[in-house]
Amino acid sequence: MRNLLTAPLPRQELEEILRRHPRCSPLPELGSKRWELAFANPQMERLRDQLIARARSQASQPLPELTDALYADFHLTGNRLAFERVYFERRRQLAASVVALLATGEESFRQSFVEKFEDIFREESWALPACTRHPSGKEPDRLDLFCAETANLMGECLSVFGGVLPQRLQDEVKARLRHQVFELYRDRHETDSETHWWCTVTNNWNAVCHQGILGAALALEEDHRLVAELLLIAAGYLPNFLRGFGEDGACSEGPTYWEYGFGWFCMLNEHLELRTGGELSFIAGDGRIPKIVAYGLAVGLRGGNVVNFSDCNPHVILRASTFQYLANRLECGACRVQAHENFALTAKNFDLIDTERADMLFWLRSFLDCPREALAESPTDKPDAVFENLQVWIVRGRDGRGHYWEVAAKGGHNDEHHNHNDVGSFILNLDGVTFLSEIGAPEYNRRYFSDERYSVLAARTLGHSLPLINGAEQREGEQYAASVLEATTDANGVVYMIDLTKAYPAQAKCRSFTRRLCLQKAAGVLTVEDAFTLREPGFVESAFVTNRADVRVESPSVAVIREGAFVLELRLAGNAAWSSAEHLNYAGRRRSSFIKRLVLRSDGQAASLGYLLSVCLRDC
Repeated sequence: MRNLLTAPLPRQELEEILRRHPRCSPLPELGSKRWELAFANPQMERLRDQLIARARSQASQPLPELTDALYADFHLTGNRLAFERVYFERRRQLAASVVALLATGEESFRQSFVEKFEDIFREESWALPACTRHPSGKEPDRLDLFCAETANLMGECLSVFGGVLPQRLQDEVKARLRHQVFELYRDRHETDSETHWWCTVTNNWNAVCHQGILGAALALEEDHRLVAELLLIAAGYLPNFLRGFGEDGACSEGPTYWEYGFGWFCMLNEHLELRTGGELSFIAGDGRIPKIVAYGLAVGLRGGNVVNFSDCNPHVILRASTFQYLANRLECGACRVQAHENFALTAKNFDLIDTERADMLFWLRSFLDCPREALAESPTDKPDAVFENLQVWIVRGRDGRGHYWEVAAKGGHNDEHHNHNDVGSFILNLDGVTFLSEIGAPEYNRRYFSDERYSVLAARTLGHSLPLINGAEQREGEQYAASVLEATTDANGVVYMIDLTKAYPAQAKCRSFTRRLCLQKAAGVLTVEDAFTLREPGFVESAFVTNRADVRVESPSVAVIREGAFVLELRLAGNAAWSSAEHLNYAGRRRSSFIKRLVLRSDGQAASLGYLLSVCLRDC
């Protein structure tokens, strides 16, 4: 198997390989025995029935309309949500009708699917207005993430439902994809860098846009020369995406963007290998791939939580189908275990489906790949992980009472992908409940993706478990960085110590600041030791952030966080005292939410300051 990224082929040879193998899709056609078996899977019964019920209630209803006013709203107000709620709901309703049709074959679902599919196909512009320049919000020739997603959706639907969709509609879809997507990419990728900037970047846009374009072309396009041209162009750009991962395989964009970018890259590889009969690949022989996979395995926490540094929601179930594909393709046992656990979590958490954009492949793979046997009662304990390039430390252990502790901390710098000014922040997840947390991704709007980004709580140091030194927060820029002094892991005690002096600006008047975290696994104690030397006597205000509601300061040395039967005790020693539990609201990606900041302050002006925080479960 030849890796097209490391060993490109002449166009003529690529054409010949494509000519030797028939067009095909990773998804079977309607009526396939695979669908019958998938929808009979008892593991997915609840999810299947809920989706069918949703599709039945929507079958006779038209999709919510994307009006001219909605298209124009972002350029008028800077708000993305009004348009995007409708845009993605349309795709969710289509996905539900797809599942219902595949599971039941009922005529009402057949008609509903065709109508909804055609309605989405006829959208004047598939790009999101936030990604366009025109004040109308409409640019039919804009290839953004969401145009690429929709192109991929068109290809999937025609591959699975070619016997259902009218031929004239299929011809129109193929024509639009050819002229508005495939040829546009081929002809403008070099000359229109303003709209095709994603070709050269190292983040998720690169992989997702290429999968949308190439996935649809590999499934539908009959012109072998055109497909060969597209593959050769993409083979020149996709290495940029892989370079976005550190030598340790870590992704500074965070878990959901790992899943999105790398997950779609895996989908593209699957399609390429299938379409070329196993002759060509984008991953074969690449030693970076197992490291990138290891990062995705490490960042999942107990309880459907994740290590959500950067723009990532705290409660996310990474796509089980991605891990299932990697388990099969790489013969990776850890991926198979993770896939099994995430399938079970997905099947039990129907509400989480509504947080997805619901590209059709996600829905369908949930059924096709889910194992039939039930998951064991207890999730698998994971090993510790240290990602040296990204400076992320993830450690886990079970204490003497059987409680499962997971701690993640980060160093790095403040010019990472989807950056927050958060060098030195950390997370504590205990028995699947996140007690010390990260906001992660706030509402995406024009302000957040402008020079006002660091006025938003989620991106500010104020919104993280970090100190303000003489009132100064961290600043954005690669020069505001940490250096790791120690990162050790063993079966009992694990230590992560970083120097955060350079993460703060001159206004902090900080000569040195070190943070040392130690998890004593068997004892069930996390200690956080902060030490400051200031250039002149001053003050430090530090805070530890939680999204739990019941938070209180009991005394100058003791604060508690309660959740159900758990009482987490945070005990202070040193020249600082708890002062308050602040409640701060913020606009999240999908709903308004809050954090509590447990605030401590130094007890007077001094040049040398420090405190030791011990975190443990209180006996109740």
